Amino acid sequence: MTTYNRTISNVDNNLIAELNGLAQRIKEDTVPDSLVISQASKVAALSDFSSFKFYYGHTLETRLLELHNNNHPLHKVTEIKNTIALLSKDFTNDKLISQLDSLLNGNE
Repeated sequence: MTTYNRTISNVDNNLIAELNGLAQRIKEDTVPDSLVISQASKVAALSDFSSFKFYYGHTLETRLLELHNNNHPLHKVTEIKNTIALLSKDFTNDKLISQLDSLLNGNE
């Protein structure tokens, strides 16, 4: 394995770990705190360099930051966590991305 391939593999593994870490940090009926925002920022940054083509990374960060800035708590956290877990296995699944976006916008 070349150094480049090893680096991309590390980025991919870190993206999965950070996304799963984000799911673990969010709590029901609480406003996303600075740790959640920090974790989402890591996901967004890693998504730029990952081979997974996870284009929702920056939107995810923005949605959580908007909730934080507007002092809006997260609801349906179990569904959010489950959707994030599924997304960490299938980063390009538009249905899951749409579902997560709806959950974060409080539309689901």
